[in-house]
Amino acid sequence: MQETLERAYRHFDKLMAENAGAVSVWLSTTMSNRFLDHCRRRRTEVLGAPMLRLVQDLDAEVEAAPQERWERVSRDEFQQAIDQLRPPHLRDAYRLHVAGLRYRAIAQQLRSTEGTVGRWLTEARQALRELLGGKDASHEGMAES
Repeated sequence: MQETLERAYRHFDKLMAENAGAVSVWLSTTMSNRFLDHCRRRRTEVLGAPMLRLVQDLDAEVEAAPQERWERVSRDEFQQAIDQLRPPHLRDAYRLHVAGLRYRAIAQQLRSTEGTVGRWLTEARQALRELLGGKDASHEGMAES
């Protein structure tokens, strides 16, 4: 759509001299051609992707870094770490969040505010990093979804 509008802008003088029907046909044809060009490019990319994956896999194997401790955590170890979260409201808030509840619902259930729930979840994530990753985990970046 954007490419069609860019082309229409470049040919604005010529298009203004045409009637509305001709302009509509020009726009429709141009957009169809742009779409077909996109599909052809995409098909070429898809057909070439298996070879690219092979190259990427080889490159990834060469540059593979050793896994961090937290990347090797089992489901049981993770559950045990959640069970160790203290105080209990951190554990409860984290479990409710993992279950899919939004901050507002968690706040209502735990009789708190959404802001407090956000702080509890941040503290729970930090505590889990420390429990699962050792001392260095607490110094990693704080950005997390």
